Amino acid sequence: MSISRKHARLRYLGPTVTLEDLGSTNGTYINGQPIHDRTVLRSGDRFQTAAVHFKFLHEQDVESAYHLAIYELVAKDGLTEIFNKRKLEEELQRELARAVRHLRPLSLIIFDLDEFKTINDSYGHLCGDFILKQVASLARDLVRPEQVLARVGGDEFVIVTNSADHPEKVGLLAARLAETLGLPFEVDGQRVEVGASIGIALYPRDAGSQETLMRAADKL
Repeated sequence: MSISRKHARLRYLGPTVTLEDLGSTNGTYINGQPIHDRTVLRSGDRFQTAAVHFKFLHEQDVESAYHLAIYELVAKDGLTEIFNKRKLEEELQRELARAVRHLRPLSLIIFDLDEFKTINDSYGHLCGDFILKQVASLARDLVRPEQVLARVGGDEFVIVTNSADHPEKVGLLAARLAETLGLPFEVDGQRVEVGASIGIALYPRDAGSQETLMRAADKL
């Protein structure tokens, strides 16, 4: 998508900054919504001209945005925007220590996508990336805020349930996950079947350390 020669205009009026579309072919968007009149930008707003995206920050917010960006680079998976393997290991170590200290159970769910390499080979890596992002979004909708969801590499994901859930509740979460990921994905008008293999391990029933807990869940 190309950008019109005169696509949009940023206007600085003292402390106020506005954005207006100049009758462009592809439109101008703020936070995903098209604008038609001059609109005031707020710090943190994201605006788009064709396929080019910008984030607007007031001067006083630049330092905090810098630290947030560094945190996201270190803790978040770049594709799916959920936690990465490094952050998962930190969270799992912390939650396991709490479980040991308070004598409470801890559950781990590991799932990966069935025949994901075949999907990449048949439909292309862009399709594969789209599905990974959709899977992360669907899983995020199923987990509670106090639970940890991470992508640990490729098509493998992990959920840490850091509350004293009974095993049947953890099993119910895994069942909902399997049901959700069992539905076909719609990609460019094509139905792509995915499915997932899911393993569950509980501390202290199945393992007593971070490494053995991961291995126990991965075997199931």
